[in-house]
Amino acid sequence: MGSWLNVRETAAHLGVSTATVYNWERAGLLPQRPPEGPVRFPAPAVRMLAADLAEGKIGRLRRRANRRSSERRTFPPKYPGGGSVSPGRLRNILRLLPETERNPLRPLLAVALRLLVERGETRFAGPDAPLEFRAFSRWRRRAVRTLIRDWFRSAGDSPLPAWCSEIFRTAVPFPAAGDVLGSYLQLLRPEGDKSRAGSYFTPPETARLLIGELPESGTVLDPACGSGQFLLAAAERGRKIDELLGIEIDPAAAFAAALNLLLAFPETDRKPHILLRDALRSKSRFRGDHLAANPPWGRADTDSGDETFASRELAARFLAAAPRLTAPGGAAAMLIPESLLAVHRHRKVREFLARRVTIRKIRQLGRCFPGVFSRAVLLCFDNRPPRPGDRAEWITHDGRVIGFSPVELSAESWLPVGEEPETAAILAKMYAPPHLTLAGRAQWALGIVTGDNHRILRPVGTPGCEPVYRGCEVLPGRLAPPRYALRFRPEEFQQSAPEQFYRAPEKLVYRFIGGKLVFACDRSGALTLNSANLLLIPPEVYPMEVAAALFSSMPYNFLFQKKFHTLKVLRRDLERLPLPLPPADEFRCWKTLAGEIAAGNEKTAAELDRRLCGFFRFTPEERFFMEHAVKLQNRR
Repeated sequence: MGSWLNVRETAAHLGVSTATVYNWERAGLLPQRPPEGPVRFPAPAVRMLAADLAEGKIGRLRRRANRRSSERRTFPPKYPGGGSVSPGRLRNILRLLPETERNPLRPLLAVALRLLVERGETRFAGPDAPLEFRAFSRWRRRAVRTLIRDWFRSAGDSPLPAWCSEIFRTAVPFPAAGDVLGSYLQLLRPEGDKSRAGSYFTPPETARLLIGELPESGTVLDPACGSGQFLLAAAERGRKIDELLGIEIDPAAAFAAALNLLLAFPETDRKPHILLRDALRSKSRFRGDHLAANPPWGRADTDSGDETFASRELAARFLAAAPRLTAPGGAAAMLIPESLLAVHRHRKVREFLARRVTIRKIRQLGRCFPGVFSRAVLLCFDNRPPRPGDRAEWITHDGRVIGFSPVELSAESWLPVGEEPETAAILAKMYAPPHLTLAGRAQWALGIVTGDNHRILRPVGTPGCEPVYRGCEVLPGRLAPPRYALRFRPEEFQQSAPEQFYRAPEKLVYRFIGGKLVFACDRSGALTLNSANLLLIPPEVYPMEVAAALFSSMPYNFLFQKKFHTLKVLRRDLERLPLPLPPADEFRCWKTLAGEIAAGNEKTAAELDRRLCGFFRFTPEERFFMEHAVKLQNRR
């Protein structure tokens, strides 16, 4: 270990994710990094922290970090080719896998060899022969033989261990087509590893949808090709093997992609164009006429030192690299998190692309990946600057098409605020009356991050503990009875706001996750966890009880949904919401209704919605449109 460690090395030494390393730095558990240059930590400090973790001195941090360290292994829900494999057969394979075997390179090679024997590409010496390259003969194609020879060399063992031989001999039926090896790659890699890498199996129908957005002719490059799902979809649409190009940083996935392509072209005996390298850092001018990609989600690029686009998220870096990886005038289709189109930290990427490319289509796909909360969008663009007269379309979840001009895209957000005529009219009415916003007029605080809920949280009523509220216990206008309690000892928490925020005589508590506005007014000095954040509005600015009722109302949920398109309720978005300044009589009515909502009268919320619709002069059609949109959003 050197004298300084980068973030990835620090995370590997501590056995946590890179995001946890940043959290621990902010909490003071890791010393301040050098003020300039790449992010680095002193190796002695990292060793000391590792020793403390090993001795259990700060085990609560380890347990929190382990959310992304799951050892569970799962098979993709949709097996390629329309076939199915019984859970018992899959469990047999996992039972053969040593607990220490985290790299799927060797077990996946065993699966690949079994597949090749079943497809008649080679013959195996016999049931008692060791699993080594020379045990296979009568290769039908030289390209397949060369690929497997290189895979054996990369695996390092010849012969492979006995447990690999058992996997090879385990009878698992293979479908006639599809990304078979990609399915097994997902099975052999622990869920924690996939989460940290941002690597998720693209459903075949989604891959076909994306490839369908590209022109029929020309080469297709996938710069993060995984096991080749997009390239296989392009092959289905008639492209030849020489027109399919892939780059992949993971050796097991790269070998799988190359073999998948050879199996998709059984009469071809040429090496596929799959490069084992980092597409973001490679100086090669390798590019395609067109680009198809599902870059890693949620993974940070911690080592490049490139601050050009502010965002460290790999998906954002791949999006910014797309023009370089696509031929001038070519087309690109990318599956990306919806957050890249609206979150502030990705603003510079959007600003860069708005000048360089012409957006053709943005299509909402919802939640494509099992267990992944983030929504996906299909972003399609041409690799040329936009021109006046260009038109693009936004396709919503329910199939509605909204047209817009790529030239007029704002770097602030690429989501379709105001492009829908009904939405534009409603938003204009809500901002038309005299109003104020909370920007610079309120105080904000986060809920408690315990670092170890299992150890710290106790049932309500535990002696010496006081109730603590979660986001799910925040209801419109009021707090539901809490389930848990804790001892307020900030020094034991991973993160806590100053106590005066929790103990304020009056404060607003709101749900942080879910993309829905739910605000309650608390006068009990209650504690909250980090799923329920805090807002303090001075009485002379705006009555907090009224603000809670307004923000929780149907019209404001519609406004928030259409303007910000986010699963998190962020301060910077709340600061842009209008707080109306109505006539005194109307305001007194709002106060009365807000008080009844806080007292638990749920029917009063509908009356407040009705009065707000009257105040903003919404038509019956506009009210129906808003109610439908909010109900649809709440079902997702």
